[in-house]
Amino acid sequence: MSKTYSVVYCDHILGHELDQVKLVLNQAEKLTTEPLFKEEYFTSHRTWEVRYDNGYPNVVYDTAAKQFRCYYTTFIKDDFSANTSLKQRANLHYQPQWGRVVGLCVAISDDGISWIKPDLNLVEFEGSKANNIVMLFAHGSSVLYDEDEVDPTRRYKLLTKIEYSPIDRYMAVAFSADGLSFSQPIRWKKHNPQADTHNYVLKDHISKEFHLITRIWKNGLRITAKSTSKDFLDWSEPVEILRGHGLKHQVYSMPILQTNEGYLGLPSIYHEGNRSHKDFDTVDVTLAFSKDAHHWDFVDIEQPFIQRGEGEYPTGSFDCGCIYAASPLLVNEEYYIYYMGGNGRHTDFRETGLGLAKIHSKKLAYVQPLENQRGTFCSAPMYLTGSSLYFTMEDGDLDSMKISICKRHGEPALTANDFTISQQDSVYTCLIHVPSKTFYQQQLLLKIEFQQGKLYHFGGDIDILIR
Repeated sequence: MSKTYSVVYCDHILGHELDQVKLVLNQAEKLTTEPLFKEEYFTSHRTWEVRYDNGYPNVVYDTAAKQFRCYYTTFIKDDFSANTSLKQRANLHYQPQWGRVVGLCVAISDDGISWIKPDLNLVEFEGSKANNIVMLFAHGSSVLYDEDEVDPTRRYKLLTKIEYSPIDRYMAVAFSADGLSFSQPIRWKKHNPQADTHNYVLKDHISKEFHLITRIWKNGLRITAKSTSKDFLDWSEPVEILRGHGLKHQVYSMPILQTNEGYLGLPSIYHEGNRSHKDFDTVDVTLAFSKDAHHWDFVDIEQPFIQRGEGEYPTGSFDCGCIYAASPLLVNEEYYIYYMGGNGRHTDFRETGLGLAKIHSKKLAYVQPLENQRGTFCSAPMYLTGSSLYFTMEDGDLDSMKISICKRHGEPALTANDFTISQQDSVYTCLIHVPSKTFYQQQLLLKIEFQQGKLYHFGGDIDILIR
């Protein structure tokens, strides 16, 4: 069976030899310069939308309702924001005060572009239920649409950090049939991590376990942690799975996605430390990867996956200060990535709205030679199961490439007469004329030497030996 391996994973998993090459993270293409929806405290009657802050968006598609849902966290009560006009904010710094109240809201859309905030008539706020509030006191919530669930009243699952006060805070779950009216939160039986982040939940396609990506603190640094559950009620103690690089690159939150090859994460990187640096107190989103959801690494923590907008508060782009992504939605080989973008620094005033970007699912990252160098990419050891190998490379030059199929220690396994190479657009195919049984249980390597081009993925009738 033909398999495909993305070079996103090559640096530590799929690459056996990487010489005079670099791994480059592609940036997603923004589809809008203005938010799809935003805070409306000063522009409408929605007085509960006083400060989205990070937003922590969860975008799901309800196949029964044929509807997109965007669940987002917001401060519904924040006196300092409420009492400071947009004009005044330009000359003041934000000061969070006692008594802020956080909540979970929802917006809905038929096409994923035009969004409305429905009056749910569920939660009373300032004497009225005409609002889109799903739950009060719910911080950094995640909503999962579980198509495998046989109990219709538990089709939607919610995990959150209930925050009644700084000293009355606990982890909880809730369930719903329609994704709007949820049960009373059920407190975790054990464990109470800090979880002051986007508490993102994923159901594993293979194990059927639930993974929670949350946050703990160690020595003053934000640390990404994971908890697991088989029934969504009993959760393991969160353990560290990823940390950034010092104060300057701390992982603030990380929604994840399961793919055929492993897992991808979209960590938001908080820049602290040097106050004189232009990026101080801003947040960029980058890309991380894992084969098992427990051991993670960055493609390149310095490279943003979605570029922040130009300018600075209060006149800059709506996403010039901070970006917090939702887990991508896969549509026709394209990842659509919703994100909350803020126009100010993390701890200061900022107004926030929902943005959208996209990228081809097979072009997240690429390997290319260093400038003026001839680079070498050599795959991890693999077993040959058929007669065809291929790789995808943009802007390559077949005449100047050298393609080899080698044994474990680099000596040739096939001669030039044993396989032929053809090219169609950016796909290069190696057709092997020697029966695969000749190499039964032998570890082979695919070696590509090239002067130019962007290598995105490789595959074919192979099984990569992954340790």
